[in-house]
Amino acid sequence: MLERLKNVEVPPPPEDIDLQVHLQLNRVLFISHFIEFGMRVMPLAVTHLFVALVAVFTFTLTGQYDLTKQKGKCHE
Repeated sequence: MLERLKNVEVPPPPEDIDLQVHLQLNRVLFISHFIEFGMRVMPLAVTHLFVALVAVFTFTLTGQYDLTKQKGKCHE
């Protein structure tokens, strides 16, 4: 698939495109990407960071990685 995409030529933008349209489109794209970053990426990153920090804090206090796992007969 990448080999086919490598050979596809992307047409240049039309020469008659208005500067205002170009600026407005860039502004709308920037705002939409910024909103998507704030609404989707940052909560996921903060969640993963929070889980890691809780694991570090729990390990510091208890000396165990996962408190939910029950020790079997082999680990006693």
